[in-house]
Amino acid sequence: MVGGIVAGTGDRVIYLWGAEGTGKTHLLEAGFLEVIRQNREATYFSCRTSDSIRMDLMDGLHEKDLICIDDIDVRAGNRDWEEALFTLYNRAEAGGSGLLVAGREGPAGANFSLPDLGSRLAASLVLRLHPLDDDGRYAALKCRAREWGFTFPDSVVAFLLRRYQRDMHSLFALLQQIDRETLVEKRPVTIPFIKDLLASRPENVA
Repeated sequence: MVGGIVAGTGDRVIYLWGAEGTGKTHLLEAGFLEVIRQNREATYFSCRTSDSIRMDLMDGLHEKDLICIDDIDVRAGNRDWEEALFTLYNRAEAGGSGLLVAGREGPAGANFSLPDLGSRLAASLVLRLHPLDDDGRYAALKCRAREWGFTFPDSVVAFLLRRYQRDMHSLFALLQQIDRETLVEKRPVTIPFIKDLLASRPENVA
């Protein structure tokens, strides 16, 4: 389903929702990066880290091939923001852009104060995500490492899934640290390297 919107086919608005650690952000970032890889235009932002979303900040976004909006339900109840998003939605729809959004709550549970926005989002393709099993975590870690351009051996992934916290937020944060530390220390990603890294943060070891 998400592959279709990235390719510019199928549903043009997809709403992903589920608890933290279900891979929502991963899917949005993967979609964003794939569109960029294809030399097309995309944008990604999280409502959680944006102090304010105003219409002037959204000008031109509807011209992108894919618009990825994370944590959309964080701004539910902010009328100005909702009106700006509703305008963006309409412009994106008119221009044929893809709109991939995610939140912890679905459209019905997000308590949007603008009825038109809530109904439009509810009419989109709404997909509930559930926590990943080990196979899903494995695939997500391998995919994210590939996106960041470094090799993540199967044996190391399996080791992490046995020894570290299993929620995707923590795993992706650790993966980012691994990426950074391998560049600083100029070491390959091996189990001994991971053991040294985990030893420096024992409170996080399962």
